[in-house]
Order: sequence, then structure tokens, then C-alpha cells
Amino acid sequence: MGLGPVIGLPGPQCPDFKWTDNALRKAWPRRACLGAARTRAPPPPCINARVPDACPSPAGPGGAAGPLLPHQNSHFGPVAHYRCDLGGEPGEELEEEDSPGGREDGFTAEHLAAEAMAADMDPWLVFDARTTPASELDAWLAKYPPSQVTRYGDPSSPNSEPVGWIAAYGQGYIPNSGDVQGLQAAWEALQTSGRPITPGTLRQLAITHHVLSGKWLMHLTPGFKLDHAWAGIARAVVEGRLQVAKVSPRAKEDGRQVICVYTDDFTDRLGVLEADAAIRAAGVKCLLTYKPDVYTYLGIYRANRWHLCPTLYESRFQLGGSARGSRVLDRANNVELT
Repeated sequence: MGLGPVIGLPGPQCPDFKWTDNALRKAWPRRACLGAARTRAPPPPCINARVPDACPSPAGPGGAAGPLLPHQNSHFGPVAHYRCDLGGEPGEELEEEDSPGGREDGFTAEHLAAEAMAADMDPWLVFDARTTPASELDAWLAKYPPSQVTRYGDPSSPNSEPVGWIAAYGQGYIPNSGDVQGLQAAWEALQTSGRPITPGTLRQLAITHHVLSGKWLMHLTPGFKLDHAWAGIARAVVEGRLQVAKVSPRAKEDGRQVICVYTDDFTDRLGVLEADAAIRAAGVKCLLTYKPDVYTYLGIYRANRWHLCPTLYESRFQLGGSARGSRVLDRANNVELT
């Protein structure tokens, strides 16, 4: 396979968006959907493809680019009722969030959710170890360092396309999102029921609908450290020590970029800790936070009106400490994990 960009497309059909929040409607960027014309093979999740000419009309369930990633009901069905009616505070920190644009002073949680949704729907640059020899990884990393790949393309090039995410898929990666539409419907019903909304409630919703994936998040400024960290994580994915990961392209000069490393099951504490250890072994020393995807699928960011903390754990690098090379804290209970 050549080293040209592997583009992740939101096909095979465009999701049928039903907006439930005016802020999302207003914040939605110009490229709401690209479609998936001329793919060599049907998704999921990201197949070598050319950027399509047009977006087909919505017609039933559609796939999406990327690995069971929130905001896009991706290869698991149309985005039907995405809610983000949150009370986000202007200038909130993004160090615990998976929005791709870095810190956005003055932007509310609604705008962050719209930004993340837009990135998921734009083309991706993907190294897929299931279809690409590992020997090509170094050349791919050199061609697409995240600090040099721009989110909205090169304005000086008329054919330049936006890039939503840069991702690496391991050989054993199998997309499995669970019942996201059922989760969102249950969330809608819960909000109108008058019942308490607690971390335990969301955990049970996630378990009931099998939406169990989660991710370790790390935020780095553009430059050598970011590119070095991403290269180490991508190698860990291709070598089978991690399953799937993505990094945001550069959105602006002074913004941080986020790397997300996914695990199958946020309730599997051992699996979460093993992923943390693999990230540390890849040379990453910055603060990590762990967020279940159920919060992202439901649009729950920091400063939300339910006062929910969307991150379960934080990991701090510790030289000569535990065998993992880090100290991991259960944030809800303020207990260190061993």
C-alpha cells in the first residue's frame, strides 16, 4: 500500500442529523458531511478511499470514520438525537476533554461538542495495521506529524481538505460501539423522568446499552514533544500493546492538541491500568485523564448542569515508582489505584 493519506470517511451514507440544540446548529461548520463515494470497500471503520465529490442523500443507517468514536454514530447507525444542552462556562479548561481544538476561551460546552462532532465527520488520516505493513509506519509518521497537519487544510492550496483526526488502528482492532441510539434514547427519558442523574446512573446506562469504551486523554502543545509522544503511541498500537489511538491535528497556533488512547471497557479497571502502563512505556510523561465514552456520546463535558465529573481517573508520571511508571488516582473516591 502506498504512503498517501488514508482518508476516513463518514460513509457509506451520511447520517441523518436531527438537531436538538440550537447552539450546535449555529456552531456546526461548513463541512457537515462528506459522504463515502468511491470507496474501494465498504466501511467500517476507515478504508483507503478518495475524498468524495458529494454527499449522498441521507438514507438509513450510516457508517463513520474512526474507531467507535463519540459524536458520530459512525459504523453503528445514524446520529439521531445528539443532545448537548449543557451549562458550559466560558473559558473552561480542556485538559480533561476530547475536543480536538485545544483550549477555546469563551466557548461553551455546546461549541466544544459541535467542534468535536465536526472533526469526527471530516476525513481522517489513518494508519491501519490490519491492512498496512508495520514497516511503513515510520514513513507515515514522518509524513504526517500532528504538529504540522492543520485541522482546516492549507488555505493556499485550492484542493486542500480539512483533517478531522490522525489515527492508528491495531491488528486486533474490532469496532464495537454498543447500542448508542438506545443509550441516547434512555438518556432523553431519564432527563424528563425527574430521577436523580448521578455517575452511578450513567454507569448503569452504559452497561445496559453496552457502550463501554473509554479513553486516556493527554494534552500537549504542538512541537517535538507532541510528535514524539504520538509516534510512541502509534508504534505501541501497531505492535499490539495498545488497540487504537487518535490525535487531533493542529487547529491554531497557541492551542494544545489532544491524544486519545482507547480501551474496550471502562469498567475493566485492570484493562484501563494496563493501557496506562503501555502509554508510559511508550515514553509519555504528561498528565493523563481517563474518560468513559458514555459521557462524550451524551455531550457531558466539564461545567455541566448536573455537576458530573466526566473523568474517572488521572495518571501522573512517577519515576522509579510503581511498575507502571505512574500513580493513578480514582477521582470520585480520591483513592490511589494499585
